[in-house]
Amino acid sequence: MSDWYEVAVVAESFQQQLEAALAEYGPVPQDERAKALIGQAAFALGTLSDYAATKGQPEPKPAGATPRPLGSVQRVRVNEIPTVIEMLFGVADITQRAFVSKTRALGVVAARRAIAWMLYEGIEYEVKPSLPDLAVLLGMSPTGHATLVGQKKRAELHAELAARMYDECDRLGIKTNPRPDWARKEQV
Repeated sequence: MSDWYEVAVVAESFQQQLEAALAEYGPVPQDERAKALIGQAAFALGTLSDYAATKGQPEPKPAGATPRPLGSVQRVRVNEIPTVIEMLFGVADITQRAFVSKTRALGVVAARRAIAWMLYEGIEYEVKPSLPDLAVLLGMSPTGHATLVGQKKRAELHAELAARMYDECDRLGIKTNPRPDWARKEQV
């Protein structure tokens, strides 16, 4: 390929073909490994497309930037996930260092659970990243996804924090999956 633009076009084309095939042939069987592999492939194609679109130069991100201009509700793109993570850390009033630490302080545990839930179940993505991909974006090792699995299963215990995260996503125009009953304001 002669330039990065062509790489971006090919990667985006593969990503769209993968998404179209999944939509046409229905959901993947309950094979978690197959789902993870497909998620990782789609995530990698999105990352390659974003990288090539900027010709290998990461875009500078001002502190506190929103993923896109406010106004319309949008699915989250691969390159916007770090900004969404920063927003969730802000809502939970936690730092990335505290999130990956081994501390069992109640506030940190609550934040881990609510953030793990929002990142995997709450946020609607153009291409859903796998748990290992999310673990890496959170500053954990790829095997840290096992921690995320355990944490997201207990998010219901911290419904108020999850509800605040959903509210902040609504305010910023970040598309979310339907709220579970336990994360609704009237339930909290």
